Amino acid sequence: MNGCNLYAPAVALIALALLAGVATASEHRVTNATVDQVYSTVLADRILWSDNRTGDYDVYLYNLTGESERALSPPETDQFAAALPAGMGVSGDKVVWEDNRSGNRDIYLYDLATGEERQITSGSGHEVNPVIAGDWIVWQDDRNGNWDIYLYDLSTGQETRITDNESAQMTPAVTESMVVWNDYRHGNWDIYAWTPDEAATSAPSAPSAPSAPGPGLTPASPGTPGVPGTTTRPTAATPTATPTATPTATATPTPEATVTMPPDDLTETLTPTRTLPPRTFPPVTFVTLEPTQTPFLL
Repeated sequence: MNGCNLYAPAVALIALALLAGVATASEHRVTNATVDQVYSTVLADRILWSDNRTGDYDVYLYNLTGESERALSPPETDQFAAALPAGMGVSGDKVVWEDNRSGNRDIYLYDLATGEERQITSGSGHEVNPVIAGDWIVWQDDRNGNWDIYLYDLSTGQETRITDNESAQMTPAVTESMVVWNDYRHGNWDIYAWTPDEAATSAPSAPSAPSAPGPGLTPASPGTPGVPGTTTRPTAATPTATPTATPTATATPTPEATVTMPPDDLTETLTPTRTLPPRTFPPVTFVTLEPTQTPFLL
């Protein structure tokens, strides 16, 4: 009985503690500029986003612990699609972003601990959608005329081409031991994965012809972003350079082979719809009852 008598008050105290925690939770406004701040990401107490306060999109960092804000990238060009490492570890201070200061999209690395900036790619094509985990920086690259996945290892300084199929491989994600991406080599979007141990067997000796031609993709053209959360990539109102590279297609797609981009390809917003089946009701039958006895008056 004593155990039962103590159980109910203990449960009540736990419920009160949980309610108190919910009651004290509150939202916190991080930015208050009159222009757009978009593409935010967070790791630990650090918030990263792309900010248009200077007339072009720059990478800004906010530290919740110290309530301090600073710009990481230089003004006058656009930087967006910023990504923080998947894990802290020895590379928890490293940030990567997509940068058009050279007239095409390149990948840049910024070390928060040292304040040093480093250009990772410098080709004539476009390198977009960077991600980082540990010493691995991975991105989507069109230097070969179609989108491929590339990896740069900070510990060795070596760049590796992960995919060599002539269709499109896009939107990578990475951990410290695996790379995954969206792949269109079979005429629809599949998920592929790569690890170092499989590197010798994952790359085919002779690329097979895809079921449908890979899309000729060009990074989004400049434009003012709409409501945050849409998939239009932000660009400065007066950009200094506009990416115009269009990979050469090996065949003209037919209407049946039109490629539908995955939802996170920054080219369209997909809104799921739901159609409810019509409701039917059983037929209603009215029955008239005849009296069986003659009514009488008292």
